[in-house]
Amino acid sequence: LLSGAIEHARAQAGDSAAVAASMGYYGRLLTLTDRPALAVETLTAAAAMGSRYAGEASPVASQNRLFLGEAQLAAGDRGAARATLSAALDASRAHYGPTHALTLRGELALAGLDAAEGRNDVAKARLQPVVAALRELGASAQTTLAQALVVLGDVDMATRERVQAIACYEEAVRLRAGGWSGSWELALARERLGEARAAGGATREAREQIGAALAALEAELGAAHPETLRAKRALARLAA
Repeated sequence: LLSGAIEHARAQAGDSAAVAASMGYYGRLLTLTDRPALAVETLTAAAAMGSRYAGEASPVASQNRLFLGEAQLAAGDRGAARATLSAALDASRAHYGPTHALTLRGELALAGLDAAEGRNDVAKARLQPVVAALRELGASAQTTLAQALVVLGDVDMATRERVQAIACYEEAVRLRAGGWSGSWELALARERLGEARAAGGATREAREQIGAALAALEAELGAAHPETLRAKRALARLAA
């Protein structure tokens, strides 16, 4: 649907800020569905278009740069991802301030990169004030808060702080549960909660959480998606 809308809009009126926004969301979907190379290509164009038609510091340009950095990370290009995300964060902080939603999303994206590089202490130090600031923003930041809590839970699991990880995952599940029950974001939080509970020996609860998550992950992201495969492996370990 997005691809068709983008093609139609460009054919009718050419490039614009609105087209850049649509391309950004399309690129984000490509990242989520494990097509990072095409996502990087799409989001590079979307970021440039957003800057040209809406301004370098505009929300659409800033968001597209965040999406691009996340796609570069998914593609395995950590150097490019850090450069893109750091520049996006610096611009958002200067233009919008330290507690704006775009700035906090930039901090969250960089924390994810820190964690991917095994720098868990750095990631946690970045995440904790982000989580606190997102709480202050209230309902408008609820989905980003849930995302941040999952990342923080992953960092806690990596540093063997399982009880803290479970608390993060449980809160993320509560926040996501108010939306669509079949969403992959809720399923991801449930899968992580299941893994954490399994690590503590709560096999039955873990099996329930991961089993419920698996169906949604497969339906939303596909049977071959890395998150779906992770859930299948986790469930298989519990059955062994």
